Amino acid sequence: MLGPFSSALDWSAAIRNGEVSPLEVLDLYLERIDRLDPSLNSFLFRADDEARAAARAMGDRLARGEEDLPPFFGVPLSVKGLNDVRGWVNRYCSFGTPDVPAEADDPYVARLRAAGFVFVGLTTSPEFGSISVTESAMHGATRNPWDLTRSPGGSSGGAAAGLAAGLVPIAHGSDGGGSIREPASFTGLVGLKPSRGRVADFYTPSPGFATEGVLSRTVADTAAALDILSVQDPRRWYVLPAPGRPFADAVTEDPAPQRIGVLRRPGLPVPVEDEAMRAVDAAAALLSDLGHKVFEVDLPGFDPELIERLFTTIWIASHGAFPGVDFERTEPLTRELHRRAAQLSVPAVVEAVAAMQRVTAQCLTPWSEGRLDALITPTTPSGPPPIGWLFEEVEVDPMSVLFRAYHHAGFTSTFNMFGLPAISLPLHVRADGLPGGVQFVGAPRADWELLQLAGQVERAAPWHQRVPVLALADGGVHVA
Repeated sequence: MLGPFSSALDWSAAIRNGEVSPLEVLDLYLERIDRLDPSLNSFLFRADDEARAAARAMGDRLARGEEDLPPFFGVPLSVKGLNDVRGWVNRYCSFGTPDVPAEADDPYVARLRAAGFVFVGLTTSPEFGSISVTESAMHGATRNPWDLTRSPGGSSGGAAAGLAAGLVPIAHGSDGGGSIREPASFTGLVGLKPSRGRVADFYTPSPGFATEGVLSRTVADTAAALDILSVQDPRRWYVLPAPGRPFADAVTEDPAPQRIGVLRRPGLPVPVEDEAMRAVDAAAALLSDLGHKVFEVDLPGFDPELIERLFTTIWIASHGAFPGVDFERTEPLTRELHRRAAQLSVPAVVEAVAAMQRVTAQCLTPWSEGRLDALITPTTPSGPPPIGWLFEEVEVDPMSVLFRAYHHAGFTSTFNMFGLPAISLPLHVRADGLPGGVQFVGAPRADWELLQLAGQVERAAPWHQRVPVLALADGGVHVA
């Protein structure tokens, strides 16, 4: 039986085999969106008619016996609401942006379309994706299907909430400081931030912090999606060579024994809950049982106060040039970030980028010297916050919203800065019953090897039967 919690690859195989039509799969998910999303608020825009037309056209292709079909032919997918989809309005979840349909797909959106996905709609994000919860003046609060009083995280929170509740089988997301991994941790999903330069865009913002990806239920779905997204574009500043084999192959075999360090200090100076460290301790024991050498580690030159200062400077600077935005209509944090960006001197920003590169080189020494293959950390220092918590002091100090967000990005944002591949796996169940993620960080450019390790961990400690209470009472599509 296939149902709403089946993987994207399982749906793809069933569609190709003629066991179910693209329209039947789509209608399963649209019915669930109708029924469950009023409680979650995970979609800001739905394209039901367009999606049904696409699914019918795909069914016609199957009926004609076409065989040369893209890998995710007929599989529904949501797109994060900070991205251009041809003909859809992308307002970056802000009242300060124009209400104008996009003329073309963003490059990675075009790759997802070419892969055969049926686009269902746009998912919610905080304004401009700047913080670690999905709450905005434009769209309100998105809620975690495991506990509706809590956030699913951000900025890919709508993507995570919808996927975790079985409203789609896979979801597009993006990650500039933890925005895929943190929501994955809070909602019990797999979330990969690829290496800097792995997924090409028109340009690389924040210099190389942000990248595109997906949230999924399985490492195999994530790996197959990375094969689609990681098209090389030699015109870009950051370009990585393709691996010798498809990323999808990585999850089919176990890695050789690895040297895996346990990093207990977050890269931002925030407190870490004991619960988060218990998740890492359990993961370390699992890795040891799998034959890996696991040991405590601290990275040379790892200075959380310096990392916070550099990260904050770059984050502020990235808000200095938003063409066409009316900042008088944006939220207090966005206005304050833009105001502070205008006050930053060019030399200060250039020096922050240079210092960031120097710190990165120091911290990556254990990899370059062959003493380390991977790290594990908590994905987040704490669990999902209550709705509204991030904004409790916004009227007093708009920047308090950003600094509160650091409580969730303490372990993730550092690896955006370093450009390393990092994946959150839903290995932990917290004492309060909510999911908790463990972050696995790979060597520079070692996305393939990281996915290989993640696939081994998934086989040893599968999580696929854990779904949120909100979504327990559901049906499925029976496949003979």
